[in-house]
Amino acid sequence: MFRRIFSVFLDSHTESLKLQDSYRRLTTRLGWPSPRVAWVGLTILFVPIAFYAGMLAIYGAWGLLLSAIGRLSWRQALDFALRARYPRQWYRPNA
Repeated sequence: MFRRIFSVFLDSHTESLKLQDSYRRLTTRLGWPSPRVAWVGLTILFVPIAFYAGMLAIYGAWGLLLSAIGRLSWRQALDFALRARYPRQWYRPNA
């Protein structure tokens, strides 16, 4: 697999050397920053969304379970799942 990827990269580089200087510079500038910017942008966007989705799945399932067995009200289960707000009775009395 890596051999194939490396081969594609070398073929592209070889082809770019045949271009006129202005087009070679243009393709080089477009070829390197664009994917990097896209990766950084997608990472910055995806990590918080993935974190929230994971929290929603885990806290939501736990909140539904606690609501089903009567330990939490439906509103408390929603607050727990969507906002990570803990029910008042979970806190220490002196806190």
